[in-house]
Amino acid sequence: MEALSATGHTFIPQLEIAAAFHGVPIRAHLDLTLIRSNPQPCIQVWELKSNQRLPETLYTANEVQLYGQIGLLHACWNRPCFSVRDASGHLVLSRKTFQEAAYQLFQIDLPDSPEQIAVEGYVLSVAMSDAKAFGPYPPDRNMLGVCLRTAATLWQTMQTVATGSLSLDDVPTCQGFHPLCDWCDANGDCPKFKPVCQDGEPIALDDEYAEYLAQLTQLKERKRSLEGDIAEMEDALRSAWHRLTSAASSQSPGWIAAGNYRFKTAAVPGRSTLDQTMLKEEVTKLTHDEQATEALLSRCRKTGAQHERLTISPINTKGA
Repeated sequence: MEALSATGHTFIPQLEIAAAFHGVPIRAHLDLTLIRSNPQPCIQVWELKSNQRLPETLYTANEVQLYGQIGLLHACWNRPCFSVRDASGHLVLSRKTFQEAAYQLFQIDLPDSPEQIAVEGYVLSVAMSDAKAFGPYPPDRNMLGVCLRTAATLWQTMQTVATGSLSLDDVPTCQGFHPLCDWCDANGDCPKFKPVCQDGEPIALDDEYAEYLAQLTQLKERKRSLEGDIAEMEDALRSAWHRLTSAASSQSPGWIAAGNYRFKTAAVPGRSTLDQTMLKEEVTKLTHDEQATEALLSRCRKTGAQHERLTISPINTKGA
């Protein structure tokens, strides 16, 4: 924030949007909303994510979150849905249109319609030694609809449970493992984790297995940490090689020695993949028969051998 202020950027930290969708209360918090008036008017929403290691591509959950944020800003532009709080959490502005908020905070006149200005969304992933931006993402009506329908389903399920019409054991749960399950305070008795029972009672192993699981979990965490450290050191060496060889007279810079080691970088061809959708379209053009094309592709597909995956998840106890 200090860096943005020092460079003269105009931005709103923690902009809040409160709206309703089919009677369901919706509230979004935008980390940073930059307002640019020159040379071309533009609104940029930045969602900040802290990562141990920068991802190659943006996580789907982050994309959906950003689409919801910029979609709400775009849809609620002329509605009194926007509030701003200071660092202490006190309201600075409450229930303003986005135009009103921009003018009262910065004396910036924005157009009457969001269609008259560029609205963009970005996700900024920040690691200890680097950062990476993903975007821009434009407002998308369909993606906003997905977000609102998901929120409505969650709200309606919560209301049904609160009234006693639905028990917690009957609440639909996501299938498969989700990374957030490890951090959920209510995972101790979550119906998703159905125990293996014997004679009607859940099986609980002794402390020896508990210690074994704890050791395995610690080893996996060390492995992830080491992989992150290795990646950072490799990036540093690649950067050093390019920096040191940029002024080399040779057209093909070689190795650089350091103590008992030498290192260099080399371009490696990207992995070749087959776009099945495009292949299906091209084959269908030749055969003029979509069913025959699908049958042909099915005969050419190979399925790897089935394998087992071990999943370990901590049991969180409320108040612990």
